[in-house]
Amino acid sequence: MAGIRDASAPGDAIPRSVVPRLAFSLILIAAFLYTMLLQLGDVDWSGVVAAAMGIPAWAIATSLALVVISYAAISFYDVIAMRCLGHRMPKAIALRTGFASIAISQALGFGLITGTLVRWRFYRHHNIGPVDSAKVTGLVSVGFMITLAAILAALLTVVPGYASGLTGLSDNMIRAIGCLGLATATAIYLASSLRWGGEQIGFWLPRPRAIRRMMVFTLIDVVPAGLAFWVLLPAGTVPDPTQFLVIYMIALGLALLSNSPAGLGVIETACLFTMPDVPVEALLGSLLVYRALYYGLPMLIAGIMLIALETRPAKAAARTGNLHAAPLRPGPELPEAVTHLLARSHRAEAALAHLGDKSFLMSRSGKACLMVTENANTLVALSDPIGCRREARELARLFIREAAQRYLEPAAYKCTGRFAAELRRAGLTVTRIGEEALLDPRGFDISTPAHRSLRRKLRQAEKAGVTVEPFEPGDIAIDELLAIDTAWKNAKGAAMGFSQGYCRPDYLARFGGILARIDGKPVAFVTLWKSGDGREVSIDVMRNLPDTPHGTMQSLITAAIEQAGEAGARKFSLCAVFLKGLETVPGPVAHIGNLLCERYGLSESQQNLARFKQQFSPHWRPVFMCTRKARLPVQETLAIRDLITTTVDAAVLEPVPVRVNPRPQ
Repeated sequence: MAGIRDASAPGDAIPRSVVPRLAFSLILIAAFLYTMLLQLGDVDWSGVVAAAMGIPAWAIATSLALVVISYAAISFYDVIAMRCLGHRMPKAIALRTGFASIAISQALGFGLITGTLVRWRFYRHHNIGPVDSAKVTGLVSVGFMITLAAILAALLTVVPGYASGLTGLSDNMIRAIGCLGLATATAIYLASSLRWGGEQIGFWLPRPRAIRRMMVFTLIDVVPAGLAFWVLLPAGTVPDPTQFLVIYMIALGLALLSNSPAGLGVIETACLFTMPDVPVEALLGSLLVYRALYYGLPMLIAGIMLIALETRPAKAAARTGNLHAAPLRPGPELPEAVTHLLARSHRAEAALAHLGDKSFLMSRSGKACLMVTENANTLVALSDPIGCRREARELARLFIREAAQRYLEPAAYKCTGRFAAELRRAGLTVTRIGEEALLDPRGFDISTPAHRSLRRKLRQAEKAGVTVEPFEPGDIAIDELLAIDTAWKNAKGAAMGFSQGYCRPDYLARFGGILARIDGKPVAFVTLWKSGDGREVSIDVMRNLPDTPHGTMQSLITAAIEQAGEAGARKFSLCAVFLKGLETVPGPVAHIGNLLCERYGLSESQQNLARFKQQFSPHWRPVFMCTRKARLPVQETLAIRDLITTTVDAAVLEPVPVRVNPRPQ
């Protein structure tokens, strides 16, 4: 989970907040127990037992069926949390662990500790340690409390009468409290996707789609759990089911906050206070049976499961250890599978895989992969797939499925029309975001009338003494390039990344390019990507000193085009110009994009960039962004912008990896 430090790192100590929290829980439990004892007074305990024994068999059977429904929903919490954290856990194992951990932690209390320990024992055979087990427990706890509070607030808004009678407040006041609770829950929900100053505000929250899914399972969990208690109470003395659920949810929330074992003391105090018409012996007898059904029986089953697991660890590990292939993790050194695909790639832009900030979604055959990165609750795919073009349809579907399984919004950025069509076929909405400048270097001729302005720029550079020379990977001093880059950033600002290269020594050393000199001094350079099959070349990093003569960059690119033509390349890419051509595209996305660029001065810079590239007389090919949202994909746009504009020099590039050969679970 982004933003959470791995507590297993060397030198980490037990968090200082643990002891105060435990002390607070113990004080709260003691306070509830003391209050309960004061309220009980002289209770006839034989009457309590008699009341429990007198509960009809049909009521016990109904309560047991409702408990089964509740725990069936409870089991899904771990499935949601595991997907949020990006872990590849078989669904059956996550369901089993979710049931056992919650059953034991609810019965023993102190759920963050007991739940983490139980999860660790179940997940340890699947390379999930105590730290990640604690993250799962934290996500489940936070998500459940948020959704429980939202459901309770909605009930108070709809049926305020019973709460009004208990508290003495007016119905309108209770409704106002409910509305305030709903507003707070909504704000928390929005915080799970908002960003401020480049940081995600709600990094400790489940993702928005996960919260929505958890809301459904919380309803299926809490409503049957409350009704399982309600059917055991004597008829005619208890509130109707809707009003009782308000009481039950308040008691349940207090029990979880206090970490009381099986809600001991908390549920009794809440019920005695809110249901004074129910005879004490009958209430305690019903609660005794309820605890046996809701806490005791599931804990017994979970305990047997845990003992069975502990006595057969080797067998369990052997059975599930190789269900999924190892993920391809990002880093300076590419995995062999991706390196093999790059060697045969058709697109020069595939070289962005070397940036080290991307993971790779592989097709089942291993003949193609897609570059992806997770950011701001969005799974971003960059460009077209690398490798076999026939795998594009499969990768489009796998990409959307991968995002859905991890409760992320899918967003494919800078796709060509071919891949955008596959994503549209798979269910995404396609939005044009700009155009890429392309030309055939074999027919490039600067003597044609179309290149009149280019020839003028080249003459200016020649008069200023600019000379250009090609260099191959490893044949140039990287320090010379870095010095130019430093001067360029001092004049222009921080460099961008993700969809374009940047000046990092290990990255620059991989590529050749063209260097410009004046009197032997390096003044500008451009690095070049080459596709694996050698048919496409593209410009990548372009840098120049602030006082470089006019025409220097044109000289570099002209030399690069001529070199590509001599090498037999069929296509040369001058890269894309953002928002070019959108003035003729209908729709609110294009219109708002143009307005924003004009407001922030981006329109003029993009127009200047388009004019610069037009000097080489390219043809323009549209590029697209594909999302689930048909009109305003704000979250996805901000996620991509954040990836591109993040200062790469100091960034720690550790995106969540995506597995190889993903299989439907």
